[in-house]
Amino acid sequence: MTDSSDRLFDITPSEEQQMTREVMRRFAREEMASAARAADEAAELPAGFLAKTVDLGLNFMPVPEELGGVGAGRSPVSNVLILEDLAWGDMAMAIATTAPLAVINGVMDGGTPAQRERVSEALATVAFTPAALALMEPGIGFDAHHLRTTAVRQADGSYRLSGRKSMVAFGPEACLLLVFAEVEGEGTQGFLVEGGTAGLTFEKEDYMGLRPLPLYSMVLEDVALPAAARLAHGFDMGRLLSLGRIAVAALAVGTCQA
Repeated sequence: MTDSSDRLFDITPSEEQQMTREVMRRFAREEMASAARAADEAAELPAGFLAKTVDLGLNFMPVPEELGGVGAGRSPVSNVLILEDLAWGDMAMAIATTAPLAVINGVMDGGTPAQRERVSEALATVAFTPAALALMEPGIGFDAHHLRTTAVRQADGSYRLSGRKSMVAFGPEACLLLVFAEVEGEGTQGFLVEGGTAGLTFEKEDYMGLRPLPLYSMVLEDVALPAAARLAHGFDMGRLLSLGRIAVAALAVGTCQA
């Protein structure tokens, strides 16, 4: 028998995580699974659904107390359990629920103090505020480490972004977008972009199994951003991608369990 002290890590849910699971699974059963078929046929989220997700308190968890959050910190295990349980109800609704949380986590991990404050004010609120990552790009051979979307630094330190993105949740309705682009000599970098910024255009996309989720392609045409829009230097893109892959796996597991 292997002694427990020899284990690399323990993923047994804590008492707090187990309580959170019960809340998520109850919400998934009562608000998601029961409405999933009708939502898929209508190709839209149930009326009032997003407002109900605020009661789960997800967006407050990773935000520090001094910024109006709970200050629970980042827990990949907790995030996986939440995604798995919500996807048990419906994957499209689960992604819609947690899309703003992805922006919060990314900025809390690698944003500047001003960006963290902006995200907290906009997304850690008592009303649902749409926000999303803009990482994926259309076409075969997508490589997050070598994006076709570019960010060109200007003489004054600002940036000009050009390119195309796909699978952007909420599209033109998003208050904030965390956009990733290739900076020459520096690889993939993140930029916090305000919704409605000049040069952004959107077109609705439709994916099997995700029809209720408002997904869009996004074109960035010489989008001007101040230097302050870029995430902090030293932002760990590898960590974000690794956590993203785990999140996708958790969504798949929850869907398979349904």
